Amino acid sequence: MINRESLVSSAEKFAGNKVGIFIIYILVSFVVVVAYRFVFPGGAIPLEYFSLQWRFTQGILDFIDLFPALTMASLVIPFGFNTDEEENFPRFSLKFIEKIQGAILAAIIAAACYGLLFFIAFPLAEEYQSNMRFKGELFKIAKERTEIAAAQRNWQEASHFLAICENIWPLSSIMEQARATVTVGIETVQFSGSGIRPVLGQGSANREDEAALRKAVRDTAEALNMAKTALAEERYYDAHWLATLASHLARAGSIEAREAARTASLAWNAVSSMEPGIREAQNYSLYHLKRKGYEAMVSNDWIRAYYIFRELTELSPEDPDVVKFLGMSEKGTTEVAFFLDEIEAGIGENLTGAVFSIPLVPTAQAVGQPSSGTPGGRVVMRADSLMTYPDFSYAIGLEIVAFDGNNQALYEMEARYAKLIPMTVQGKPRLLILLRALSRYDETIRWEPVWTGPGHSDLGDAQIALDTTYEHFLRLSKARRRVDSLFLVDLLAMGKDFGNYGYIPQVFQAEIMRRISDPISLLPLSILAIIIGWRFRAKTKPRYLGFPMLVIIPLVFNWMIDLIRGISNILGLWMLLSLGFSTAIIIAVAGVLLCFIMSLIFLASQHG
Repeated sequence: MINRESLVSSAEKFAGNKVGIFIIYILVSFVVVVAYRFVFPGGAIPLEYFSLQWRFTQGILDFIDLFPALTMASLVIPFGFNTDEEENFPRFSLKFIEKIQGAILAAIIAAACYGLLFFIAFPLAEEYQSNMRFKGELFKIAKERTEIAAAQRNWQEASHFLAICENIWPLSSIMEQARATVTVGIETVQFSGSGIRPVLGQGSANREDEAALRKAVRDTAEALNMAKTALAEERYYDAHWLATLASHLARAGSIEAREAARTASLAWNAVSSMEPGIREAQNYSLYHLKRKGYEAMVSNDWIRAYYIFRELTELSPEDPDVVKFLGMSEKGTTEVAFFLDEIEAGIGENLTGAVFSIPLVPTAQAVGQPSSGTPGGRVVMRADSLMTYPDFSYAIGLEIVAFDGNNQALYEMEARYAKLIPMTVQGKPRLLILLRALSRYDETIRWEPVWTGPGHSDLGDAQIALDTTYEHFLRLSKARRRVDSLFLVDLLAMGKDFGNYGYIPQVFQAEIMRRISDPISLLPLSILAIIIGWRFRAKTKPRYLGFPMLVIIPLVFNWMIDLIRGISNILGLWMLLSLGFSTAIIIAVAGVLLCFIMSLIFLASQHG
């Protein structure tokens, strides 16, 4: 049997394994923190659909925030449970360093792990949580506009916003009524606009007409005479039908039956002789429509050409030119407008209530002014909702106001929908905003921008080009979320040249200093924790008193780290404003490394 002494010996050996204790303590703490957030989410969840993801992400963010305190606690706690610490060591003893080398290794591992968490996991979790927050706001906006459009019987727009809601929260119960209303409305419009009558009604009418005609025709001779009259008047379909009716009324093999058959044959031959003429008329109609589409393409009227060839795909699907020209016209259309169903196709990174301030080059002109414009102006852009992708973005409820260098308004514009894409003008990358939204299948449905200012864009009334790159715009949209969600490469770019976009560069530079100094500063703090653990190590077995310390010690260290962070942030901001970014970050990193070296010297000087 395993006796008590062997259990105690094994426990003390495990307590001496500082790296193992650190790993187990960190993993258990992660589970505890995440489980706590599943019970207490720590704030309002933006959408019920995101409940689990929000709680888990919040748990990860809290764990990263508590990681330094948990690391320090994991380094201190073994000294409270391992009582084999009565051996005395002189100052700067190699045996003492060998005894605590496990704790030093754990501190180095902790700093490396914290650096990875802080540089990679932290911005990813912040971005994911921000996206859930803005998706929740977009869902509420789309739900409200779905109900408004449905009340106005604008089923095209209602279906568009309903599709956005379905992309964010598929088959949500709170959209059940709106889903049913929009579906019934669309089906009603499609049925009423199709011009199709019920087949039963047509058959009934035909049967009634035939019965009435049979009553009107008293005998075979009268039917035959009416057929011959219709044939003479070139009413060939009527002649064929009346002759067929006469053959049914005549006695089989009689002279009237043979004459009725002959008349029916003559009428049908006449009908057949008409077929080439009808086909030629149809072919000419298709040729004329195809020619109009081609002329529209040649004149760069891509939108008109697209709808013509869209119609021709239904009228003449076997024509290879139609398929080819449809693809060409659709590609040309996407350069001057966009289709509304593109927004429904997917939901990218979301942003609501975004406001941007972008420098203005002389691309806007007031009415009657030269196209050179007035340099030094600015464009202010606001979007109710913004969905960004790596290659394009969509905006709902876009407002743009442009000013020249003298603060005079150049133009004001409002667009219900907009698409933002990269473009190149004379070898220079710029941002193009398409302001005209189209229905893919209905030429009569489109959404045009409304210009209310004194002027317009020099690219026409449905496009605006801004003097910034699409890459810059994506970073601007990320900056509108939270600085915490930005990666280091984005922070470096924004701190360098985003001062001209309405931002204070020192905000991004201060975040860069925090991202670099925080993981490094965990090294001297960990060494300090080892010193504290050694100085206050347990001389006797702590028994049950040691277990509450597993919770109390991390809380104490967390308060201490919050105080240190507050002081270091104040000092870092002061150096940033006084000395500049380059000097401030060199001093900050050098100061942390100096503290680390001093802490190692202080640790080596411990004795007892």
